[in-house]
Order: sequence, then structure tokens, then C-alpha cells
Amino acid sequence: MELVNKILENKLALLFLILFSSIILLVITWLTALYFMRKTEFGKMLIYYTKELVKVLSNNTSIFSSKRIMTWIAFLSGVGAELCYYFIHIKTMDGMTAGTHTGILLGAAMYATRMVQKEKETNINANGK
Repeated sequence: MELVNKILENKLALLFLILFSSIILLVITWLTALYFMRKTEFGKMLIYYTKELVKVLSNNTSIFSSKRIMTWIAFLSGVGAELCYYFIHIKTMDGMTAGTHTGILLGAAMYATRMVQKEKETNINANGK
């Protein structure tokens, strides 16, 4: 019980514990899914799309847009940073501060998405399609 109280008092240790347990759960889930994936059509489709996602980060052509994937990666890392900030400063933060941080994060995500859409519209108009 004393160890639990020490972990709860130390926010960084608590954050590490949550992250570590999430990674272990993800690995166990992934290994279980790998066993069933090869036996179903859904599993084969999931493997195909995973390979296409890996192609996005290489020089090979892919069916996915690398800019959209990078936008999502940036957005999810921003959400992760916000959650870490919330967990660390939860006792001293008021509603206005939390709303301001969330608004800035969503505004940046909206701006990045709009820039990708604007470039897509420009490319479609230039190609005449």
C-alpha cells in the first residue's frame, strides 16, 4: 500500500506506469490479433493496409496521402502532449486554462487540415480533374 501511495504522489512515475501498462496491453493485443489475422479476410485486409501505411514513410508509392498521415501524427502527438500537461498540472489548472490549451491545439489541427485541403484543391484545379 505504501508503494501505491508513493506512485500516486509522484506524477511522473504515475504517467510512466500508465504508459508502460498501455504498451504491454497493446503488445498482448497485437500478438493475439496476429494469430487470428492470417485466418480471416479482415485480417488479410488489415495486413494489406498496414503495409500501405509503411509504404507512406518510404519512397514507394502508396494509396494513402503522406501529408495527411503526417498531419495526423502531428495532431496525435499534440494531443498526447496536452494530456501529459493536463496530468501534470491538474491540481493547479482551472477551466479557462484547459479551454485555452485545447482551443489552441484544435486551432492548429484545423489550420494544418485546411492547408492540406487547399493544396489538394490547387492540384485538382491545375490538373483539370
